[in-house]
Amino acid sequence: MGDCMLNIIKRNKSYILFISIILITGIILGYIYYNTLDNDIKLNIINTLKNTKEYNFNYIIKDLFIMSLILVLSFFIIGIPLGIFSILYGAFSIGFILNAFIITYNINGVLYILLYLIITKIITLLLKILFLKKIINIGRFIIGKLIYKKEYYLKDRIIINFKKALYIILFTLINNIIVLLISPLIFSKIALLLY
Repeated sequence: MGDCMLNIIKRNKSYILFISIILITGIILGYIYYNTLDNDIKLNIINTLKNTKEYNFNYIIKDLFIMSLILVLSFFIIGIPLGIFSILYGAFSIGFILNAFIITYNINGVLYILLYLIITKIITLLLKILFLKKIINIGRFIIGKLIYKKEYYLKDRIIINFKKALYIILFTLINNIIVLLISPLIFSKIALLLY
């Protein structure tokens, strides 16, 4: 198992570095952006986040639509920058929410928001990172097919990565539905950490 993980990391070293830069940049930008807001806006955001005890069904539909659109657009290479932006936005929201709760609630806010983020954001973000890898592969294979005219194996690789991307969309949908069903119970329990 350990050797397998090391091989995966070695093969994807540049992708991991690229994603790490996007994630760190997004978190830092979210953190900084929260600090630039007026105190009234900050208070309104904190109250909204604190009172959010349910995962919204509209979020599931929006997420499904955006990922499907990015997948379709990846055949035209346009989906790749949109996928990157989606991950940057996810990291931005994590940095923004972390900073909001750390400043407002100190250590209790850290515990609450870490549980909140793990439940609602981090698993989905990890799935989107895997999704981005598949759409980058699709784009790379399409470019290879157009430039090098290699038909015999690129079509199969495009189809394989497309199917894997569809599975990731399905796993994201399942994850979001599970969060929708369990979030009211969990958020009501962990909200006690704020008081």
